[in-house]
Amino acid sequence: MGTFRWAIWVGWAVTTVGSGLYILFDVNTRTIMWASALSIFGLGSGMVLSSLNFAIQAIVKTEDAGRAASMYAFMRSIGMTIGVAAGGTIFQNFMKAKLTEFGLPGTIAKNAEAYVSIMKTLAVDDPTRVHALQAYVHGFKGVFEVMTALSGVAFVVSLAIRHYDMDKILESKYKLAR
Repeated sequence: MGTFRWAIWVGWAVTTVGSGLYILFDVNTRTIMWASALSIFGLGSGMVLSSLNFAIQAIVKTEDAGRAASMYAFMRSIGMTIGVAAGGTIFQNFMKAKLTEFGLPGTIAKNAEAYVSIMKTLAVDDPTRVHALQAYVHGFKGVFEVMTALSGVAFVVSLAIRHYDMDKILESKYKLAR
């Protein structure tokens, strides 16, 4: 189609809606709800990741397209690393706040993965288990709220992307030869 801006805009909008649906998750979320939200978010994220690669190459000079694509891949990897670290910190802080509110030890949030095996041994109606589950949900909601806000900001910022012609002849030093 020769254009990329529409895919970036639609991708960020769909990603924002998908991550916003995650905020609705709770302990009793039905499979159709989380499967739909994951599909919507995945569709939006896929559009953004793919279209940004085209955008990067369209914006730079043809001789810099390879370097620009490599830099985009590198920055995306760095962003994922920061995102995982920030997401974990947000999750722990939100979960700890809810655990403290319920009178449970906040240290559970530091080892949230390990505490799942302990929860499996508790009765379904045990108040500790019920409150811990609510704390997990609260932790994830905190992550999803931040993720939705960042996606919304990215959507607004993406509206400033100008049109660049994608119809370029590749001028590379590196060519296949026989």
